[in-house]
Amino acid sequence: MKKISSLYRTLAVAALALGGAVGTASASSTVFQVAGTPSKTELASSANPSVVGQTVTFTATVTDDPDDATAGVGTPAGTVDFVEEGTIVCDDVALDLSGQAICERTYSSVATRSVAASYSGDTAYAPSSSAALSQVVQQAGSKTTLSSSDADNQTVSGQSVTYTATVSPVSPGSQPTGGTVTFTDGGANISGCVSKSLSSAQATCATAFKAGTHSVVARYSGTSDYRGSASSAITQAVAKASTHTALTSSDSDNKTVSGQSVTFTARISVVSPASGTPGGTVTFKDGGNTIGGCGAKALSSGVAICSAKLTVGSGTHSITAAYSGDANDLTSVSNAISHTVV
Repeated sequence: MKKISSLYRTLAVAALALGGAVGTASASSTVFQVAGTPSKTELASSANPSVVGQTVTFTATVTDDPDDATAGVGTPAGTVDFVEEGTIVCDDVALDLSGQAICERTYSSVATRSVAASYSGDTAYAPSSSAALSQVVQQAGSKTTLSSSDADNQTVSGQSVTYTATVSPVSPGSQPTGGTVTFTDGGANISGCVSKSLSSAQATCATAFKAGTHSVVARYSGTSDYRGSASSAITQAVAKASTHTALTSSDSDNKTVSGQSVTFTARISVVSPASGTPGGTVTFKDGGNTIGGCGAKALSSGVAICSAKLTVGSGTHSITAAYSGDANDLTSVSNAISHTVV
């Protein structure tokens, strides 16, 4: 085939020298027309379907048209235009020595795009175009990891802890943008930590748990271009908070006469880093014995009150307040107040 083509081209040159014609000629002048050898352009994608953010390499391969009898004049030269949805996206890409040209494209959204390659032709080959290729771009994958500001995942009731969710891409996709993260505890949404927007691929949740064991998970919502994902669970152990009981008396010098009413006030607070207002009860005691009418006094805003009339007995009374504790707070006992009754 190559010999036939070469012979044809040689005859054309010879005819030019002799004033003859090979091909077609006009009556007034001699015009020599040698038709270009038909070419064939094929287009291939390195990944189809691909995902958002993945770089796709389109390869156009130009060859002799195997169905044409004049094929075989060598490897085509020239350039290729890559056309996507009617717009040239890679312009005048030169063919390499093997008759190939490449165009790299990275897609930022889910879609199906029509891509074709158009060969310009050269001195030996006629132009040709590939069939359209449908490039399918799908959602990219995501991965969500969760970390805690508490290194050993052990806190006390009411202690603040910050959870950070980091959303990263799954290769070969790109870094997810948009979407939100919801933090859950045992499958239930954590108050104030629902649909938190991503900032620099992260979302945070600051919360304080009650005593117990908590299973915290971060769930990325995903978008139209990125699939959602969930983190592994962090098990947060929350212990009861330590408490402090402070006792005061309405009698400034802690001296009364027998039968005189005196009011004792117990204030219960949690010890840092815990927070919150304790519940439960307080029992007021005199020398280890419960003061009449002052047993298991319910706390109100962390305060319990005992009004009593102490009588002459041992002379000096040792008054204490014993806090019962509750589901989130440990027990505690106040320092004693020495109260003199005369």
